[in-house]
Amino acid sequence: MSKYIYIVIIIVAVGIVGGLLYVFVFNKGGTQVSSGGDTGNVSRIHPADATNFPKTEKIVLGTSRGSVQVNNFYKLVSDQEEDTLLIKKANEYLISYDTTDSSFWIFVTAGPVNSVQGKAAKDFLAILGISSKEACSLNASWGVSLGVDQNLAGKSYPLSFCAQSVQ
Repeated sequence: MSKYIYIVIIIVAVGIVGGLLYVFVFNKGGTQVSSGGDTGNVSRIHPADATNFPKTEKIVLGTSRGSVQVNNFYKLVSDQEEDTLLIKKANEYLISYDTTDSSFWIFVTAGPVNSVQGKAAKDFLAILGISSKEACSLNASWGVSLGVDQNLAGKSYPLSFCAQSVQ
């Protein structure tokens, strides 16, 4: 009789461990949390949870410099490669979001670089519905394609209106 008790205990233990693995490792749901109050319809999302896009109009991105409420750019995602989401693809630039570190990247693909970078930065602000000051609280940078400018390519630069805040 004790042999059967051991078998039942082992089966129950395996079931508990399997259930915990599913909930904490494999289950992508449950990371959205609605926020009430006067902020309206807002979702707080886990940076790496790109498979379960929020449906709210606004989302809150937590950064090392505080939280920033932005328009829900997930609604604009046109392509995804692993943890990187393509938010906008224009003729002269791309705007993407990396869910692993909550960073935005503006990639200039045509010149003149200064003009295109300025245009892309304005578009970035409009897409997120934030001010340049709020954008400087985000992890956002820009770079240039090798085919556009070999001297500027291969480096990451702060947004032009954040240059003074970056040491």
